[in-house]
Order: sequence, then structure tokens, then C-alpha cells
Amino acid sequence: MIGIQLLLNGLSNVRCRRLAVGANEGAVDVTADGSASAVATVQTMKTERVRMTSLQQLLCEEGIESVDILKMDCEGAEFDILAGAEEVLPPVRQVCMEFHCTGVWTPEKLAEWLRIRGFSVRHTAGPWNGLLWAWRV
Repeated sequence: MIGIQLLLNGLSNVRCRRLAVGANEGAVDVTADGSASAVATVQTMKTERVRMTSLQQLLCEEGIESVDILKMDCEGAEFDILAGAEEVLPPVRQVCMEFHCTGVWTPEKLAEWLRIRGFSVRHTAGPWNGLLWAWRV
């Protein structure tokens, strides 16, 4: 399906990787249904086991030294990913993400975490999720 989307959009500078990004290395079961993609939490879901890697390791493997925009839509994994990527955040110029309120992480706590790391931040929030934009001045 992804290959078809690349062809339909005339993209040749995109590399698709069959993996999950998290705070560390390992493996995780994810749902195989793109309309309900997430880490599998229900045993009856059709799942696929994939390698999980950190953002830092992925950037290293791909030889990426700077990131103009880090776009994240991770269905609740954004906090693990960011916390595990602290060392690679300095060359990231912008972050655009959907986030999910988890009780521990609130929009205000996420915004403050990014501000401490040199970003200006704006966010919107609903009852369970929101959008966040962070950029370097």
C-alpha cells in the first residue's frame, strides 16, 4: 500500500521502513490494519511483530545529521519517542505532532519539556489529544 502511495504521488526521495519507533531497541506487536494502527493491546487483533528502534538509532542508520521538521503522529507513543531522543533533538529545527494526554504527560508538561530544550512551543488541546508545534528561534 505504501509503495502505491509513493508511485501515485510521484515520490522518489522517500524510504519506507517496516519498524516502530520508541524509547529503545526491541520488538513490538502492532496492528496490521492501517485504519487502526497502534501497538496491539487486544489479543484478538491481527498483529505483526516488528523491530522497535529509537529515533536516535534510526537517524544514525539513515545517516541523517539534521532534521528540518519532525512530524509525529504516534498514537500515544510520542512521549516515549521524545524522551528516548533527547540526544538527537539539538539538530531538529521544528516538531509538528499530534499528542495524546496520558495523565502523566499533559500538553503543558510536554510544552515545558520542549522549551527547556530550546524550542518555542504552541499547542491546542482537546479532552484526550491535541496538536503541538515547536520551533527553534
